Amino acid sequence: MKREFEFEKVIDAEGIITYLEDLVEAFKSGVVNLTTSHGDFILKPAGLIFMEVEATSKKDKEKFEIKFSWKKEEALLEEMNQEFAISAEEPISDEEIEEACIEDDETINNEEHAVQEAKAIEEVEPENAETAEAFETETLEEGEPKHHRRK
Repeated sequence: MKREFEFEKVIDAEGIITYLEDLVEAFKSGVVNLTTSHGDFILKPAGLIFMEVEATSKKDKEKFEIKFSWKKEEALLEEMNQEFAISAEEPISDEEIEEACIEDDETINNEEHAVQEAKAIEEVEPENAETAEAFETETLEEGEPKHHRRK
């Protein structure tokens, strides 16, 4: 949610000095409270503060602007907690990740196919007890229900 505060006033140099002194004290305290008859607008400068100064001079007018900006404390903490690493290895590309996933899927499909073949052999060739027993042992170890052999 973006909130904005604007205030304009024509004052003399002494009035500017008073505002600047108040601004210095506010920055020292860590709270800048801008108050008008419409209410308060509170800012909390923290961390590193970006300062921008702009000055222009025309034939009949001069302008001097100072802008300050900073990240809110929550955003600053989040930014400070970002992970960072230096490595001599190149990152894995999206294509390489996709290829690895396809290879994993093919491996899983091949393993599932082998299990289905073992079940089919057991049902068609009940005399092949060694294959059937090996299959039963594997399925029991994996926590699957034991497959019943025809006799």
